[in-house]
Amino acid sequence: MLASLARSIRNRKTVDKLIGLDSPDAEREAIKKAGGDDFDFHGEAPPEAAEPKIIVPEKSDATPEGREALRAMLEKENRERVSRA
Repeated sequence: MLASLARSIRNRKTVDKLIGLDSPDAEREAIKKAGGDDFDFHGEAPPEAAEPKIIVPEKSDATPEGREALRAMLEKENRERVSRA
């Protein structure tokens, strides 16, 4: 397990050098430029938890009859594909 961890760290250092991230500050600046949060990942303070967001889907105008018609159409297409194959 230690050998695997050492390889992982070594690989990360190599990749960081290849893409120009020579320090933790360079990594943080790249994250900030990409639109990420400005947080010191190597600091002592844990990140503040964001308020959970509830996603409510938009109300659909679909009717049970319409859904049943779509199911029948899809089943018919499926059967045609299977018979052609």
